[in-house]
Amino acid sequence: MTKRNLLRLALSLCAAAAPVGALAHATHGQPQHGGIVAEAGVFQGELVARGGRLVIHLSEHGHPLPAKGAKGRLTLVIQGQQQELELRPGRDNTLQAAGAWPPGARATATITLADGLSGVLRFEAK
Repeated sequence: MTKRNLLRLALSLCAAAAPVGALAHATHGQPQHGGIVAEAGVFQGELVARGGRLVIHLSEHGHPLPAKGAKGRLTLVIQGQQQELELRPGRDNTLQAAGAWPPGARATATITLADGLSGVLRFEAK
């Protein structure tokens, strides 16, 4: 195989792989559960209010990030009043706490994953 043909093959393989990478990031930063998305550097979280519970779905570049062994605190600010809630692992990639998410509320979640990686998510209800 000549160098020219080898170069063509390499470029073809790169072009074929590009859409796969683009698809992996298509959901990055977009709500997947009807909530509000925030970035914490390496990982992301989507805050959803559901049935008297506040649920944060953890992900990494659009892929679910296991919450087993993770811990965190959720600080809610509702009409100037601050409330602290403990986040506990739920199913799969979720951390949960009892609470409500009214319009105009703000929240800050400080999360430490099982591997020690930590981050801060900031949410604001519209």
